[in-house]
Amino acid sequence: MRFIAIVTLFLLFFSSKALPLNAQQTSALDKRSQPVFGLLAGSSYSHIRYEIDLRNIMPSTGYYVGLSLTTYPFKKLNRLTLLGELGVVRKGYKQELGQRYDFNFNYLTLPILLEYDLIKSISLQGGVAGNKLISTSVEQGTLTYNNYDLDLIGGVNFFKNRKINVFTRVVYGVYSVLDYYEIDPLGNFTSEIRDIKHFNIIAGLKLNFNDNQ
Repeated sequence: MRFIAIVTLFLLFFSSKALPLNAQQTSALDKRSQPVFGLLAGSSYSHIRYEIDLRNIMPSTGYYVGLSLTTYPFKKLNRLTLLGELGVVRKGYKQELGQRYDFNFNYLTLPILLEYDLIKSISLQGGVAGNKLISTSVEQGTLTYNNYDLDLIGGVNFFKNRKINVFTRVVYGVYSVLDYYEIDPLGNFTSEIRDIKHFNIIAGLKLNFNDNQ
């Protein structure tokens, strides 16, 4: 609940910063200064990075759905925008051990991105995302795996100022999914191991409710 409250305050803050105060100010502002709300949906190639001996690991497919708010808080840098999102993303991997096992992790995610317009139809994105684990395909998964994750994000957005955008992103997990202790032959805990980190490539569409055309 605390995570959701922070997200809500974040969106309200940047909405109030971007919205004009009255009708006279509205007519004086460039249309690009108005906030743009959107709906995102996409699919992802999902895999993990690991150091322990995990055999027969395969990538899986995931998804990303969410809401977005694009604002223009940098008055003197009209090519630079701030993008906040709130969504649900599925990450994971597969493992073949006689039969196939699916390891799916569903996160509530809050990406915060800076977007730079290279040209009118292409912009670059970069930022971070905080994630809260909400469910897994593993029994007692929310008790076994780490509940929080942090991502580094880099991506490209096409046709930003149109009603429908096309975007692709590389999402690089920073924190480990699983922490455990190495045990010596006598049964003693020797060291803590932090391993298994997410890696995703996402491609999707964004529908803007109010575009900047």
